[in-house]
Amino acid sequence: MPNKASLFICPVCKGILQENEKSYVCENNHTFDKAKSSYVNLLMSNASHAHGDSKEMVASRHRFLSSDKYKPLMESTVDMAKKYFTFGNALDAGAGEGYYTSHIYTALNSNGVLDAMYGIDVSKFALMQATKASPNVKYAVASIFNLPFDDSSFSIIFNLFAPLSSEEFARVLCDDGILIRLLPLENHLIELKRVIYNEAYLNDPPESKINSFSLIDYKEIKYSMNVEKELLPDLFAMTPYYRKTSAQDSAKLHDISSMDITVHTALQVFRKNNR
Repeated sequence: MPNKASLFICPVCKGILQENEKSYVCENNHTFDKAKSSYVNLLMSNASHAHGDSKEMVASRHRFLSSDKYKPLMESTVDMAKKYFTFGNALDAGAGEGYYTSHIYTALNSNGVLDAMYGIDVSKFALMQATKASPNVKYAVASIFNLPFDDSSFSIIFNLFAPLSSEEFARVLCDDGILIRLLPLENHLIELKRVIYNEAYLNDPPESKINSFSLIDYKEIKYSMNVEKELLPDLFAMTPYYRKTSAQDSAKLHDISSMDITVHTALQVFRKNNR
């Protein structure tokens, strides 16, 4: 393929990266090769150190999400995306293995108003899976807190079960751009926590005020799902407390045949304030 301008910028000199068949290259000839699965690493860190979710954690996430137990979350996110997206480019900031990204891309691309969709994550293992789920999305290993894009590149950003980087989101969103967040509410997965921990804590309520943004829509999503024995460890591996839990506490899930677990989440829609 001939060189084609992308939305990615060079992490070295901030020049626009041109895409060709095997790599991305800027005007100063800084070159970033594509992986076999077509994502590019723009993280600019020690290449020998794996960031984000491990290969095993990504496999757990993929198995659980493939069960469609989070399908109501995906469908609600897609509905919000279709409600607020009008035209331009989209970014999934914290795309993970691409479950939500692939469905969002299909929905937004169906009416012909999506120019391009990009996804970033710090885990190369997650993006290996994401490129299979949505090969038409451009993926890069990169940090939410140092996005490899120029100012005002996107009209919508998705930030789904991922850290908030309000300054960077405001920078790369155009005026009146939309930010859609999916995040846990107080009782999300509370039954799972009660099995593992002696004292199960509730999640903090979500922030309703973000610098440079105004909250314009909100939807609470709450339901109960039955999780089978084989999927319980996979669900736990998706949670932020998985890394901090001892093997002894994690093993408490092994004796449970199945469990009804509460899903308690919220979709927040913010609009970027014009300067």
